[in-house]
Amino acid sequence: MSNIKFRLAKPSDAKQIAELHYRVRDTYSVGYFAQMGLSFLKKYYKVVLDDPYEVVVCAEDDGVLCGFCSASLDINKQMERMNKKKLSLLISAIPSFILKPSLIGATIKRYKVSRHQDDEKLIPKEGARCEYWMWDANNKNSAYSVALWNTYLEILYKLGVKKFPLDVDDVNQKVMKFHLLNKAVATEHIILSDGRERTLLEYDLVARFAKK
Repeated sequence: MSNIKFRLAKPSDAKQIAELHYRVRDTYSVGYFAQMGLSFLKKYYKVVLDDPYEVVVCAEDDGVLCGFCSASLDINKQMERMNKKKLSLLISAIPSFILKPSLIGATIKRYKVSRHQDDEKLIPKEGARCEYWMWDANNKNSAYSVALWNTYLEILYKLGVKKFPLDVDDVNQKVMKFHLLNKAVATEHIILSDGRERTLLEYDLVARFAKK
C-alpha cells in the first residue's frame, strides 16, 4: 500500500527534485532542460526554491520524492532573479556545454527571451507561468500524478492566480490529451525555431474553483 503525501517543497529538496527532473530524459528527451546536466539542474533548483514567487508542490512516497509540479507566480520577477544568478548558473552548465556544444546557442536564446530581446514564445511575457510537472517512471503509483496536478492548480488559485497558462509540445500527445480532458483550453499553436510544434493552453482557475 502506498504512502504518498503531497507537500510544498523546501530548499533542502533541491537535490532530489533535480535528480527526479534529470531522470525524466529516460522517457522524454525533448527540450532544453531534458538535455542539461545534473550539475546545472541542482543549481537551477537551488535558485528556484529560494525564490519567494515560486510554488513547487511535491509528492513524497515513504520519504522519497516521486513527483513535483512547479510554477512561478510572477515570470518577470523570476527572470530578474535568474539574471542575478546567471554567472553561477552558467558555471554549473559548463559540463553540459562540453558534452553538447549546441546548448550554448540554446542558452543564449533563452537568455534573450527572458530579457525580452527575442519574441519567440518560450515563456509568457507576464503573470504566472507553469514550469514542470514530473513523475518518477519507477514509481508505479502514477495515478497520483493527476491528483498532484489538480492539488497544485487549487493552491495556485488560492494564491490569487486566475488564468494559468502552460505549453505542451505536440509530440507529447498523452499529456496534451490529459490537459484538454482536464478542462484546459488551447489558445494558440506555434512552431519554435528548433522545429518543435507546440500548443499553448490555459486553465481558468476561477471557473474551476470559485464557489457558485
